[in-house]
Amino acid sequence: MKHSIFLITSILLLACNNESESDNDNTSKGNNPDPDIQNDSIALTDTVSLINEIETIPNGVSDVLSYFDEELELPLLLDSLFLKDLPNAKPIKGDVVNKLLSGLLNHDLNTTVQYTIRSFNHIDSLKSVGAYEEYVENLDIGMTKMSDAFALFKTELDPHTILLLWSLESSSYEACPYFDDKMVFVTLIYENEIGETLLIAEESRSGDPPMSAYALYTSTIDHTNKLKIKGYSLFEEEDYETEELISDVSKNNYSFSISEGKFIER
Repeated sequence: MKHSIFLITSILLLACNNESESDNDNTSKGNNPDPDIQNDSIALTDTVSLINEIETIPNGVSDVLSYFDEELELPLLLDSLFLKDLPNAKPIKGDVVNKLLSGLLNHDLNTTVQYTIRSFNHIDSLKSVGAYEEYVENLDIGMTKMSDAFALFKTELDPHTILLLWSLESSSYEACPYFDDKMVFVTLIYENEIGETLLIAEESRSGDPPMSAYALYTSTIDHTNKLKIKGYSLFEEEDYETEELISDVSKNNYSFSISEGKFIER
């Protein structure tokens, strides 16, 4: 995925060296001997979905789930319109983000995530000690200015699996090199444990003239637990001698099934 985007990211990473160096139910249905007797509490428990049974979930997972208030039903469509206007969502801090990332999948789709996460954790730590405003006042070119994470929504995939969709939004100081990213991840909660996490949607722009790059990745998740991702990447560079604009376009398609807290590529 997006090797050309990675070139731009590498440039930004070099430009930001000073930044990184200066910081771092089961509730039983009951064995009632009389099937005609209906116990209200048992009947209620039988209808409660996995998503709402937070009290039965280990504390670490319960803490994470408490950030996800909005619920959506399948099928899910994360297209360019969704990315353009991400829902107003609850901000999440570094400790929660790092829990969600504990099962980050080693996959091409997650190629550039590590740099984004390091920048987010750096800025989140500055905010926690009241040092963010001073940091912004002393920004240099290529440095990350804004990096925030948001809990978007949760979806019950099956009686054992919850999907948590969350975003990372980041942008640089207003000069070249520059970048502006919106990333949407899905984290699997399987049988009350945090499973794998995958980047499933993204819109990003970056550049350092005469080079620029753009990437758009969209996805769908259907009722059969199938995840499909379509990617488009554009890398452009102007030839110094001829001033000709050289373009490189790449398209990628990925298909996964979701099973037992894991993404299985097909």
